Amino acid sequence: MKHLRYKILILFILVSTTIIAQKQVVYQKSYDVNKNSTLNLDITNTTVGIEHSTDGKIHFDYGLEFENYSKKEIKKIIDGINIKTTQIGDYINLEVNSDTKINRVDYSFKENITLVYKPDSTEINKKIDKKEYRKSKDSLLREIRSLGMSDLKKFFKRFSTKYNGNKEKKINTSDVKIKISRFSIKVPPNVNIKINGNSSQITFLNDVDSEVNINLDRGFLRAKSLTNSLNQINVKNAVFEAEKITGTKYTLNNVSKCLIGEMSNTLLKTEVSRIEIGEVQQNVEFNDFNSEYFFYNYAPNFNKVSFIGQYSKVHFHESLLSYTLKVFGNNTVFHMGDKELKFGPKKDGLKSLMLEIKKQPEKKSSGNIDFDIVNGIMYVNILKDNE
Repeated sequence: MKHLRYKILILFILVSTTIIAQKQVVYQKSYDVNKNSTLNLDITNTTVGIEHSTDGKIHFDYGLEFENYSKKEIKKIIDGINIKTTQIGDYINLEVNSDTKINRVDYSFKENITLVYKPDSTEINKKIDKKEYRKSKDSLLREIRSLGMSDLKKFFKRFSTKYNGNKEKKINTSDVKIKISRFSIKVPPNVNIKINGNSSQITFLNDVDSEVNINLDRGFLRAKSLTNSLNQINVKNAVFEAEKITGTKYTLNNVSKCLIGEMSNTLLKTEVSRIEIGEVQQNVEFNDFNSEYFFYNYAPNFNKVSFIGQYSKVHFHESLLSYTLKVFGNNTVFHMGDKELKFGPKKDGLKSLMLEIKKQPEKKSSGNIDFDIVNGIMYVNILKDNE
């Protein structure tokens, strides 16, 4: 009788409507390609990781992991994912459209549970100390690389819960429904990629030298290095992070967070965005309207930096390098340490030289930095003795 009860209990667990850590294969397919092939992706409400293929084929491997979901809930989510692939000549086309947005990790709680955030001491100190510090290129790169999928158990330790307004308590993972996206596309390094994304999360897991054309509206785009001179990248209403960009044109519109480790030979056109750059290297141009920029460091041979902006807010950190800085414009406010300098508007709209830093004559020049700012604010952060 005891053994019978044990068997019944096991059976109940197996047939329970709640599924624990279930893996579901959504789609799998492979295509042979050649050096002339192009992969076209049209994705909506989708999270995808793109990496190198080593066997000359394109591989689509889409899976989802569920925890504490019912069979009915899982079926509804999977049935709401529409996938279509076609091959026309050298073009491989993939369309993915999900009825519900699928992030890298989604979690939800039972009804009447309130999530309470518990900031650690580091975050509290950051709020108290509002002073701006220069970030090194390496620290910004670490920040970009740390933005991958976090450990959920560690994440949940930062929160407590309240149930129906009662006292706070630790999160019980049985109260949490978790969905994890495992969508991998493996592409040979010589295949060009075109992406049209909507409310999607795109991550390039390897350096990409082939031509990449991306239009993304909402979501995020994360990359290691993008280096093809023919690239065209357009991102709006989203987040963009890259360890390295070079030789291409980027257009960012309403990008709430942009982190770039290093950049060279690039034209960056921005509007209403927030951009942090770890190191500016050779020959970069910026054209901006109403964005906030943080220029932290410059390479020893950056050669030329050109910035044209209207209603821009620029944080410029001084450098030990020898360079020439000229800031032209009008109706702009400068904050230099404890000093504030104001240049009012001109009746005729003409621009004048508002600020100049001349290169150190005893040192080899690293390059010229030219700003053209109208109706802007510029913070010139004075170099400290220990920097």
